[in-house]
Amino acid sequence: MLFALYSSGAASTRNTEPLDNNSDWKLAMKKIEELQMIVKFQEARISSLENRCKEPVDKVTEQERIAPEEPIAFYAYLATNAPAYSAVHYIIVFDKVVTNVGNGYHPHIGTFIAPRSGLYVFTWTIRQWGNRNHITELLVDNEVVHVIHLHPIDGVDCSVTGTVVVQVDQGNDVLVRTGSRYNGGEINSDIDGRSTFAGWNIM
Repeated sequence: MLFALYSSGAASTRNTEPLDNNSDWKLAMKKIEELQMIVKFQEARISSLENRCKEPVDKVTEQERIAPEEPIAFYAYLATNAPAYSAVHYIIVFDKVVTNVGNGYHPHIGTFIAPRSGLYVFTWTIRQWGNRNHITELLVDNEVVHVIHLHPIDGVDCSVTGTVVVQVDQGNDVLVRTGSRYNGGEINSDIDGRSTFAGWNIM
């Protein structure tokens, strides 16, 4: 590449070194590239800081702050007929446990003891046939919450179910027992139909 130089009104020309081979030029271009990379990096940091400033101070919702509680649920049935006969306030021990999440149900005494306070659903089914008849009650903390009665006629095999939704405090007992009257015969439970007791926490 040729450059024309003019000095004191006189023109003279000389050959100059190509820029591609000029070490100073290469060093300058390298510095420019480095500065461009630094500028891009700083721009990215500024953009990130601006976005963070726009975010709320606390993005964690109330629901996220509360750790999820373990579920509580149980289901059990009578392994054999219960010899309630004419017994008053006979606690029905549903001794065959199928589900016991949270270990609140105690099959040796037929009682659910609430691991924590909350709103619960409880349901129980009583099967009888022939001349057998019983009133059964669901108790929470020794208070009767609901009552069902079944009195089939001769030769009839049937079941009755009671369901409640109730607030239970931690440590309260929940159980099913016979009532104070209208009790006669066994409470049936076999492969043709089970007498059952179940419950679960909903909130």
